[in-house]
Amino acid sequence: MINSSLIFSEDSSNLQKQRDLHEKCRKVADAVKGIMEVLSVSSASARATQKLTSKIDTIKQDVETDILFAQSGTLALDVGEHFMFDDLMGEVAKYSRTLTENIRSLVQAVESSDNSQLKDACDSSGESIDNLADTIRATSKFIAKEGPEAQVALLNVTKSLVAALSDLINATRVINGDFR
Repeated sequence: MINSSLIFSEDSSNLQKQRDLHEKCRKVADAVKGIMEVLSVSSASARATQKLTSKIDTIKQDVETDILFAQSGTLALDVGEHFMFDDLMGEVAKYSRTLTENIRSLVQAVESSDNSQLKDACDSSGESIDNLADTIRATSKFIAKEGPEAQVALLNVTKSLVAALSDLINATRVINGDFR
């Protein structure tokens, strides 16, 4: 493009040189557009992993707060709050399966370097872990009559699950070069 512009500047009345310069400029603009599209998708996946990291941190803090309440013996169902144990277990199973599928998608996206799939997998994983953690936290309130030890054990398992997902997301961010 630079050479074409220099040649054109020597004889700006030559239509062939003008067309040549125009064609070179179009090719450069198309190349820049392609680069911007790649950067946009890459940036979107980086934002998605950052958003998921923040969501996981929030969930972890909520679970740690519930552990403190459970240890003090004050984690129980709120007035008017009621659950059926079978319903809770069905929800835990459903969200566990969904999270497992989301994690598979996440790993596949990283392996294939598919930033668009990575973004979608991060978004889906965030929703799944949030739903699963909320359901397990509700279950821990439901089992209050079993004593604080059972509640703390259940919440610690949830905390471990959240920490494992956090480790996976951090590894994903490192693999993708997102060190923020």
